[in-house]
Amino acid sequence: MKIYTAPSNDAEISLRVEYRKYPALCGGQATVDMKDPCLAGTDATEENSVSEAWVGK
Repeated sequence: MKIYTAPSNDAEISLRVEYRKYPALCGGQATVDMKDPCLAGTDATEENSVSEAWVGK
């Protein structure tokens, strides 16, 4: 198996692997009230929580 950063044209089989690691809710605040404005926002985005690789054989 080989790891690629994009789909490989050489591989018979190619599989996309995605890993998600979500950041701490509300920037890691110790206590959060249910009316806290940060709960209405999005902490996790494609840029800060998703990594991917292509695995091929």
